[in-house]
Amino acid sequence: MFSSALPKVPETVGGKITQDALGEFCDVMFGAWGVIGRSSSRLPVWKRRLLGAVAFGALPLLTSPGFYANYAFIDATYQFSGELSSPNNPFADANGNIFVTPGKQIPGIPRHTIKGGVDYWFTPELKLGTDVIWVSSQWFIGDDANQNPKLADYWVANLHGSYQLTKEWQIYGS
Repeated sequence: MFSSALPKVPETVGGKITQDALGEFCDVMFGAWGVIGRSSSRLPVWKRRLLGAVAFGALPLLTSPGFYANYAFIDATYQFSGELSSPNNPFADANGNIFVTPGKQIPGIPRHTIKGGVDYWFTPELKLGTDVIWVSSQWFIGDDANQNPKLADYWVANLHGSYQLTKEWQIYGS
């Protein structure tokens, strides 16, 4: 677990969340109880660990460009050995299950994400801006054993603008 000299924060189920002055750091380990298949017994179906850090910065100004940047690192892994249902996975057994081992990354959660943007006020009423996000490669949902090739990383750019009609009314487009 991560430790620091900062004041103690509330504990979560089975883990701790802490913050530091550079952003956020999170190390959470927990399990869940659920129903496996059609059985009525409740069994522990998985444990996972989320380890992450976030760094961010912003420079919002009302009369000139405002900038922001954000970086997130998330290491989400399983912490158990066992079978999970994944009927559409080409590596699944005859029952549609795959075998997961500790340390396998949880699919659908990219390890790295970078976001950035800029806003510019052309007049006190008119603001235009752009946002860009880059997401690193990740495992397909359903590939909990990390056997298939990863999805490629990608990026998206967005444009947005707003016009303040009155103190209470604003037109916004994206």
